[in-house]
Amino acid sequence: MRHLALLLAGLSLAGCAHTADPVAPATAVTEDSEAVRQSLVQQADVLSRGPHSAEALPLYRRAWELGERGTTPLYVAACVAATAGQRAEALEWVGRLAEVGYDNPAELTQDPDLASLREDPAFLQSTQRMAATRERNSEYIKTHAQEFKGLDVPSALLGAIDNHRLVLIGESHGIEELPEYVFQITQAVAAKREVALGLEFPRDIQESVQAFLKTGDEKLLASTAFFQDANYHSGRGSASMVRLLTNLRRLPNVQVFCFDEPRSGERVTERDTKMARNILDFTTAHPERTVLVFTGNIHSRLTVGTPWDPKARNMGAEILRLSQGALTLQNTTNLQFIYDEGTAWQCWGSAPGAPMDCGGKKVGPVNSLYRTAVPFMRYFLAEPKMTNGHLHSVFIQRVSASMPWTPGH
Repeated sequence: MRHLALLLAGLSLAGCAHTADPVAPATAVTEDSEAVRQSLVQQADVLSRGPHSAEALPLYRRAWELGERGTTPLYVAACVAATAGQRAEALEWVGRLAEVGYDNPAELTQDPDLASLREDPAFLQSTQRMAATRERNSEYIKTHAQEFKGLDVPSALLGAIDNHRLVLIGESHGIEELPEYVFQITQAVAAKREVALGLEFPRDIQESVQAFLKTGDEKLLASTAFFQDANYHSGRGSASMVRLLTNLRRLPNVQVFCFDEPRSGERVTERDTKMARNILDFTTAHPERTVLVFTGNIHSRLTVGTPWDPKARNMGAEILRLSQGALTLQNTTNLQFIYDEGTAWQCWGSAPGAPMDCGGKKVGPVNSLYRTAVPFMRYFLAEPKMTNGHLHSVFIQRVSASMPWTPGH
């Protein structure tokens, strides 16, 4: 079913549609009700994929009352209601999608799960509202996208991060092109000032990374549990990341530091807070350096919340909070890599708590607004407002998977 594919995609892609963070007002919730909301969404997602999918609807309804505004749960709820013959409720969920700023009406009009709604005036009104949102976003991209070729770093990108103490760069792991481009950004910034580059490697391999940067001896990396276990690094230990390290050996004035915590069973939000503290400690100890941080594109968000958890304490937001005013949006910024199609080596879970499936994955084509608004293969965009927790985006239309690194390859 179409909504199953949507759920799976929602676990692996971020920033694949040009939609602002949800703006619809949510009911005030307590910490207890927030935990209930998250549990309701997880239970509903599981039920939506089973033989009695309509049993998910009461859970989605209650989650909405408790503040759920993620587009994926709303979309799935619309599909479930429509296929269960609950037309009025399906239309209500479609209306809620328009309310929170969803801007891909073609997705709805082509979805077979929603075929029964296509001629309904309420459905048409909601999709027209989405189309208007999409047109506004499209016009902005057409006006402001700065095209670049290959590995060129546009002056607009360098200008956007200039005079900032901290720059978070959000990626999807296990992709060939992204570490390659981060090296180009690092090299360009390092030509003007002292730079440090933080990598989402566990801190317990810092000495091995430093020794490799000095000697180029691959055995130093190969001896670490992180690079030995692809399920552990989940794409962060890819061949392209080791090439990034190799290239950084040409920039001895760039200090490389690892900021992730060693593997543990702690919750993601706890890990984000610890990573934020590690980055903040490094930044405080090296005031002379511009600090670039290359990390997953959820961690790099400067706002609280994700599409599936409006109260998630993302690493970027935690850095600002923990700094107690030392780091603000005046001296801290970020950018996200966005792609539309290709392949990636990643670990995906079919549902919260399910075993991870690691390997090469095909993604897209999404045909997001980033792709359809302009004919550019690559471009830089200063977002009109914080979008998916980011102030800037680098669009690369097609990407390719980078396999887990092995010595000599």
